[in-house]
Formats: sequence, structure tokens, C-alpha cells
Amino acid sequence: MGKKKIYGIKREIIFMAIALIIMGAVFVIFPAASAVTICYIIAAALCVWGITRLAGYFRTSRYVIIQVPFQEEAS
Repeated sequence: MGKKKIYGIKREIIFMAIALIIMGAVFVIFPAASAVTICYIIAAALCVWGITRLAGYFRTSRYVIIQVPFQEEAS
């Protein structure tokens, strides 16, 4: 591993640690607002996930959906 790559990884770890400390402090200082924000984020993620699953269902042929996973083909 090169020195630049190691430096980049260290910088990323430090940035992530600082971001997590700030997020933790915000959650402690504003617990009610934090709970509401987390609920909105989770709700938005679930809506996006549901929409993509529904779109995937309509874009995929019915045979692929019904097909048994890991089914071995006959030789």
C-alpha cells in the first residue's frame, strides 16, 4: 500500500470520527428533534426502497419472479 493511500484512509477515519462525535452531540442536545429526524430519514428510505421494488416488479418478467433460486439447469 502506498503512503498516499494510507494517508487517505487515515484522513477518512479521522473525518468519520469527527462527524460521528458531532452527530452524537446533536442527538444528546436535541433528543426530540433527533428522534423525529431519524424517523423521517428511515421513512424516506423505506419509501424509496418500496418504490424501487415495485418498479422492479413491473419491469421484470413474471417467469423470473416465480423461478426458484439456485435451481440447477439440466445438462
